[in-house]
Amino acid sequence: MFFPKVRLMVLLDEKGRELWRRGEGRAWCSSAVEAALKSQRLIIYEDIPTNGGPDTAVRLLLKTVVVIPVEEGGRRSYLYADSGAQERFSEEEIWQLVGMAKYVLWEKEKEKEKKKEKEKELKEAFVGRSPAAEEVRQRIKKASEGNFPVFIEGETGVGKSIVARLIHELSPRKGKFVVVNCASIPETLFEAEVFGYREGAFTDARRGKPGLVEEAEAGSLFLDEITEISLSGQAKLLDFVERRRYRRIGETAEREANVRLLSASNRSLEKAIASGKFRQDLYHRLSAYRIKIPPLRQRPEDIEDLVEHYRAFLRGRSLSKEALLYLKTHPLTGNVRQLINVLVTLGIEGKGEVGIDEMRKALPPWEFPSRADTVEKLWREIEKGGDFWDVVWARFISRELNRSQVKEFLRHGLLLSGGRWKRLCERMR
Repeated sequence: MFFPKVRLMVLLDEKGRELWRRGEGRAWCSSAVEAALKSQRLIIYEDIPTNGGPDTAVRLLLKTVVVIPVEEGGRRSYLYADSGAQERFSEEEIWQLVGMAKYVLWEKEKEKEKKKEKEKELKEAFVGRSPAAEEVRQRIKKASEGNFPVFIEGETGVGKSIVARLIHELSPRKGKFVVVNCASIPETLFEAEVFGYREGAFTDARRGKPGLVEEAEAGSLFLDEITEISLSGQAKLLDFVERRRYRRIGETAEREANVRLLSASNRSLEKAIASGKFRQDLYHRLSAYRIKIPPLRQRPEDIEDLVEHYRAFLRGRSLSKEALLYLKTHPLTGNVRQLINVLVTLGIEGKGEVGIDEMRKALPPWEFPSRADTVEKLWREIEKGGDFWDVVWARFISRELNRSQVKEFLRHGLLLSGGRWKRLCERMR
């Protein structure tokens, strides 16, 4: 406690809602609070009798109750404080309580400012205007506020490592963000790399070496491509996840770890479990909270924002409307990583505005040949006089075409129609 005499200290807003609390007591003298809120003045109850009457102060065996209006930052709050039956506040102590309340309000304003800065940083780091991108940002925000394991799933290039780093940087953890690329560590070296070893533990161990767990102390350990860990490595990792304790190779004493675990994979953990390649018990411990990042083809409205975010790679160039539309309707299987590579290529190879012909050269025509052939065939039928309902819809109803093929047909048609839905509809009649 800040003041030995104080039993309970509560900061309330103008409507009597609790903002902050310190002390052992739970109940307060409600009549004093109501009087202060109504009069907006200092309320002091002193020398409260220890028996008689139904008042809260009497039932709680209080000696003094004060409710102090506090003005800070253009807002009015009320500091409630009371003392036990044997103690009484002096005038000097009441003023000290006022100072305490102002300090608490100042800290709360600082917290709000930090929160706004973090939200701005989050929006700038994970770019996109789509509802899916906003949902990912909200889940990152929630994950950063806790200390539970997080599993991040998504295709190659969607930004799983960016999300993991954001969770760490927005959290209150002060240690390092350490990345373990599970696919690049040989099975025989996994334990040594992650948990470390002492000098002489094996033939080449001329010096002891701390593991990546130790390097991430008080920080976050990011296990990327976690499905690539062998079953023996998974068993060792499971023991660490359960107990948060480990041994360096060659040591007998256990070490305790204060590390937050983040993990990611571009493969389905459920399928890996079903095929016997991943332990189900480890899966449940690592996926207390999951963040799924949708591929770019499911959120094409984010592509324009991403182009703007990474425009430095274009070296001063800009994209024409047709080039941007082609990029937005293209199935970018490499997601953000592929998009960046395209921008780098365009920035190196040309000058001025990027046209659609140059964009076509920078991107493969189609990355799903079978789907591309189907779409081209459908459009040839449309151009020969067929309409959408006979050529496409009838085949969809009969399950000859699936939903993704219909979407691809419409995207390709939109590209051919200059991005205008009205013109597209006219072409399909």
